[in-house]
Amino acid sequence: MELTQPLTSKTLRMFRKCPQLFHRHQSGLLPHSEPKAYLIENATRYLILKGREAFDAKYVIGGDRPINPKTGKPFGTETKAYAEWRATVEQEILTEEEGLDVINMAASVHAHDTAAELLSGGEAFKHIEGEVHGLPATALIHWLSWRGEIVEIDIINDLERFQQQAIDGDYAHRLEFQERLLYGRNNSDGLYLIAVERKEPYRCGVWEIGMHSAADASGDNHDACECIKDSLNSNNWPTYYESVRTI
Repeated sequence: MELTQPLTSKTLRMFRKCPQLFHRHQSGLLPHSEPKAYLIENATRYLILKGREAFDAKYVIGGDRPINPKTGKPFGTETKAYAEWRATVEQEILTEEEGLDVINMAASVHAHDTAAELLSGGEAFKHIEGEVHGLPATALIHWLSWRGEIVEIDIINDLERFQQQAIDGDYAHRLEFQERLLYGRNNSDGLYLIAVERKEPYRCGVWEIGMHSAADASGDNHDACECIKDSLNSNNWPTYYESVRTI
């Protein structure tokens, strides 16, 4: 058997958690939906990395929404009037409140000295394809600096909890996956996370993936890829909960 879709850092993490879930994803059996929060996160990254002119071409804040004459307020997003108006607007639409948050988050990132330096020159949203440990793979790097540093932009709720969030979410594994796909090796250097809060005071922080964390992530990703190959050969996709466990 072969993979039906190229490996991504997200699906590799899915396999590490549950091979059967990975297999169902590969088989097209998992429903796909994009939460509303993704719109805000994507818009914020786009403004930070592409600038206001490109942002305005892709997103509109508020817009000339039709007004309900009975209430004096804009029609709701579930109404026919809104749907008819939405069909005339090419850009993604943010409310005034959402737009203000996006602008403030972007300003906070650019006001952070280290974040601004990392983003001072490079390529935004770099799409790469190739192989990771012998498996077809693809990734979208948020920012590749002119020095070759890989930078991810994360929109979060609480900066003080971000470091634990990054550990729990295997962020080091994600950036190591991108680095290996891009360079064919693990350098254990130049992997950065820029996190910014989505609400006041829109604090921004920068984290570097440490050498030991990158090395551990590299080993985990390698082992998972080898297990994927074994599962493809045997067509065995366990949940990891087949046997009794002891509490």
